[in-house]
Amino acid sequence: MISVLVVDDNDEKRKDVVALVRGIAGSESCEVTEAADVSAAFKALEQSQYDLMVLDLSLPIRKGGKVDSNGGAGLLRSLNSGAGKRPDHIIGLTAYSELQIQFVKEFGDLLWHVIHYDPASVGWREMIESKVIHIVEAKAGRAASGFGLDLAIVTALERPELTAVLELEGSWVVEQVNGDDSIYHRGVFERDGKRLSVVASAAVEMGMPATAAHAMKVCEVYRPRYLAMVGIAAGVKGAPGDLLIADQTWDYGSGKIHQREDGEVTLAPAPVSLPVDPSLKNRFSYFGLDGPTLGRIASRWRGNIAFPRAKTAIGPVASGAAVVAHRPVVDDVIARNRKLVGIEMETFALFLAARMARRPRPLPLSIKGVCDFGDSAKADEYQELAAFMAAQYLYEFSLQMLIGNAK
Repeated sequence: MISVLVVDDNDEKRKDVVALVRGIAGSESCEVTEAADVSAAFKALEQSQYDLMVLDLSLPIRKGGKVDSNGGAGLLRSLNSGAGKRPDHIIGLTAYSELQIQFVKEFGDLLWHVIHYDPASVGWREMIESKVIHIVEAKAGRAASGFGLDLAIVTALERPELTAVLELEGSWVVEQVNGDDSIYHRGVFERDGKRLSVVASAAVEMGMPATAAHAMKVCEVYRPRYLAMVGIAAGVKGAPGDLLIADQTWDYGSGKIHQREDGEVTLAPAPVSLPVDPSLKNRFSYFGLDGPTLGRIASRWRGNIAFPRAKTAIGPVASGAAVVAHRPVVDDVIARNRKLVGIEMETFALFLAARMARRPRPLPLSIKGVCDFGDSAKADEYQELAAFMAAQYLYEFSLQMLIGNAK
């Protein structure tokens, strides 16, 4: 749970900031207090310690009073002199560029930022997003020392899955670990001053046993902050190239096989479902697949198949021991969870490996591209596209929504 104080006399702007913060941190994981003047803000700061304060610069001193262009800066000075409980993080947010210029040094001297608010711009949103994500992970203990790498990517197949990852801009270098026959690829995802250290590798074969063994080995050797699986999967609906993002996963073959009185042999399911971390699910929901992101991905596609108007589906992904090319099997799994978005062979194993790894444990995530729909029409023609989409989406999501800079 994080606590945020939003101080702004403009109702629409204040609501905009509150919605952004709750969208990133999650309503259940974020307590937001609102204040519309300096007096109300100071009262809140006397009573509570906040993780973050988003502070307008132009504020009335009291409710109903005249707006003071020094109101926000005055509150900051009071906090700096020892009055009230100073929040752990402070961001100045103003709609007036002249006030941003006027106070940028004063805030900067205290290691805080003043950013310009424009409802039509994404710049201010991205800066607040980054700060909130950092606070959420720090509160969860994920920013503690012990991580050796920002992101580890595991695939089930060398081709087309790992191949698609290694086509990303990562300055990849082959690396081997003493006593380990696996081949690892070390790289860096970097853009606009953000940097994530990355390692990518493929399991020895498809399926949950190989993925679990390989993912545990990756966790032990590299201690990643995030453990990601990308690749191909069977979708429940949609079109080839759509993206499936697991918000939970289970082994749909788990249970007891028994013979009924009529002689039919059936499976009595007993699944254990593993959820994605709530902060990651919130980030996936917020990130989506907007026009600029899809445009960047489309510009890199060099395949023979026309680039799709891809969509994302966030929901349950079921893992099983076999490749599915029989639609009744898919329908049977859907009957157990009507929100199912896809079926594949590895995600549950990756999530279980992350859960069983030594502390500090990584946050697991799975992004799969739809290559078929688990029916008799199953073919290989869309595998390259599906693997490409999954790898590219992870790349864009990582650079915009994940925390980097592990030592």
